[in-house]
Amino acid sequence: MRRLGRALHVTPRGNLIARADHVPPLGAPVVTRRRERVGVIVDVFGPADKPYVAIRDKSRHHLEKFVGKELFIPPRRRRRLPPRRRRGRPRRRR
Repeated sequence: MRRLGRALHVTPRGNLIARADHVPPLGAPVVTRRRERVGVIVDVFGPADKPYVAIRDKSRHHLEKFVGKELFIPPRRRRRLPPRRRRGRPRRRR
């Protein structure tokens, strides 16, 4: 897991604000060290070297318990693709 940063506070609109160590992608899921889901990144703002990140979740009631904790971005799961089919003429059998 890649460290995102530390959660600072919850806004009146229900977003969790965190100070990030790097610029994360929008829409990336955010979890705690125990892989407890926090929400998704909806906005990145502030200076480029240490930006602020707004995180939103559908149920906005539980975001206060994450204030002060370290947040992480889990690795993306890669889809397994089916084996590629050969194109062109089929091979001649001997």
